[in-house]
Amino acid sequence: MIIARRINEISGILDLNLNEQSRKQYFLQELKTPSLSLQWIALTGLLAAYAVAPPFVLDIGTTFSACVLGLLLGILVSHLSRNYVHLNIGGFSSMLFAGAGFRLILIATERAPYWTLPLGALMAVSVAVIISGPLMYLLLMATMWKVLPIDLHTSVFAHGHGLWPQLLIGSAMLIGLLISMFLHRLRHLNQVCTLRLVDMAYKDHLTAIPNRRWFMEAVTLALQRRQLDGYLLMLDIDDFKRVNDEAGHDTGDAVLRQVGAIIGDVAAGLPHGRLGGEEFAIVARGRRGDAEAIAARLLQAVRATPIAGRRVTVSIGACVLEDENISRCMRLADEALYRAKLGGKDRVEFNPEPVAVVSRLPSSPHLESTTS
Repeated sequence: MIIARRINEISGILDLNLNEQSRKQYFLQELKTPSLSLQWIALTGLLAAYAVAPPFVLDIGTTFSACVLGLLLGILVSHLSRNYVHLNIGGFSSMLFAGAGFRLILIATERAPYWTLPLGALMAVSVAVIISGPLMYLLLMATMWKVLPIDLHTSVFAHGHGLWPQLLIGSAMLIGLLISMFLHRLRHLNQVCTLRLVDMAYKDHLTAIPNRRWFMEAVTLALQRRQLDGYLLMLDIDDFKRVNDEAGHDTGDAVLRQVGAIIGDVAAGLPHGRLGGEEFAIVARGRRGDAEAIAARLLQAVRATPIAGRRVTVSIGACVLEDENISRCMRLADEALYRAKLGGKDRVEFNPEPVAVVSRLPSSPHLESTTS
């Protein structure tokens, strides 16, 4: 499910830099649901405490209502947050208003000396789950203990209890801090492992560009969302089997790596990937002229780059992205690629053509467009 969510995110913008995902954005995704859940629990507990309080506590209704509204505002901020800083602000304010509301009830019932310590200990442990880091946790707890009506010098604590109240507070804070540190570390490791899994699942290990799985899923999803139009270019390295047979597979791997690097450079910012073997694909956004320009750059860049002492060329077949069926488009582009091979290689063919036109691309005498 995590990888599926990543695909939905990266394919929406077709971002190929999978390992540059923001840690803050990742933390937002991990923290938002538990943070909102705990804030709703705090609101429910606060309303329940007010509902079961003695009748004379109703006199604090106006001030108490302000605390409830503040807590609701914090929940709203957390719900609308688009980064973990705003999520922290929402959670921080919710907990402060919850603490202020409990303070009003405890003081009104004159039970503050008895219930403040267990309430504070409960909040100290539970809040650790939703805070993004240890420093934020300590800041929230320091503020929370100021809000709650605790006075270690009152008679109920001053006589016969020794240092037990301080021990309870310190233990709760220490446990909460350890939980916060552990979860912060766990989230970081989870992010690293997730990005590595995404990298392994969606990047070609030899060429370091996206693989067939990423290309197919990302382009299909973008087409379904109508976020992508243009031309599909399918590339095939000319006479690649001869390279492997004559120079060995190490040279063949070097050719694949270099061609992949060229494609990654020319198609930077565009969906591209290695489909398998010596076959690659690119989606060129825009009109036919844009696709022709990219094809010309690719042919020229590969042709001008000696690889392992050999002259390498590629052939390109192109097809307009006319529907949501990427498989059909790939079949049409593959037909054009076949014609490019038969026509002499080191060239591009478009399929289908709206009109019967035979022309040469201005950037290279090797580029030729023919009718289907």
